[in-house]
Amino acid sequence: MTGEVLALLSALAFSFASVAIARGARSGSGESGVFLSVVMTAALSVAAWSVSGVPVSLAEPQNPVWIAAGWFAVSGLLATVGGRSTLFKSIEYAGVVRASTTRRLMPFLALLLAWLILGEGISPSAGAGMALIAASFVFLYQENRQRLRTSADAGLDGTGISRGLAFGILSAALYAASFIARKLGLGEVPNPYFGALVGALVALLHYAGACMVSRRFRSLVWRSFSRPDPWQLLAAFCMSVGQISQFAAFLRTDVSRVAFINSVEVYLSAALAVLVFRTESLPSRPVLVAMALATAGVVLIAAGG
Repeated sequence: MTGEVLALLSALAFSFASVAIARGARSGSGESGVFLSVVMTAALSVAAWSVSGVPVSLAEPQNPVWIAAGWFAVSGLLATVGGRSTLFKSIEYAGVVRASTTRRLMPFLALLLAWLILGEGISPSAGAGMALIAASFVFLYQENRQRLRTSADAGLDGTGISRGLAFGILSAALYAASFIARKLGLGEVPNPYFGALVGALVALLHYAGACMVSRRFRSLVWRSFSRPDPWQLLAAFCMSVGQISQFAAFLRTDVSRVAFINSVEVYLSAALAVLVFRTESLPSRPVLVAMALATAGVVLIAAGG
């Protein structure tokens, strides 16, 4: 059950980051928080690694360490470069509400890839929990349909929406594939801090390369260091904790379990926004039902570990 607890901690950290990004969006770009989280993930990984003293020991001594590093690098590229960029494109063409709906496909794609590539099975209890989380997404989808009727997203053209939905599905697939790459890397070197560090360094190289050709990226990096917003710093810290906790969860339990538990981040974010930060009103009845179903689903997945 340790892996499931770490996955829930990761989801909670990501939800704190989401609310902090929303609060900080009034004074700066959410992308600054993402970039700062990459820097902070590298720093926290080194600090946690130093404190824990976990060695870079190979699961199979005859395999070189670069195999694990390669998988961790691929996971960083899939999530940071591929997944995030296509998510932004999805939001641009299809709107926030539709893009958030396609993101809900990620745990199902991760489940499929874990079965095909890793041969992971599902216990009856975990399967029931995943079914409850899937049911919660149905209620969330119904709520999103209501929001579409009154949101700015409703004015988007059909061609752009179709393109945005395609980008959203691709983003979910890339994030799911990054989970598989992390699991494969941990199978070679069971050290979550090493994995998080390599992934963060690859993301930093991506930003460095982008700064060489893009004025927007140069401005983003400059703003992040010269005028960091307190909310963005909090978001960066929480995202870093979420990343490292997620790596540790993959080391201790199946990809499908981590993916489905992580997917309840949307409900945790809503609860934090209402109960802790008080930035939003009480959710509608369908969202409350969805939150209850997701909570029961997480309990069943953890109990089936």
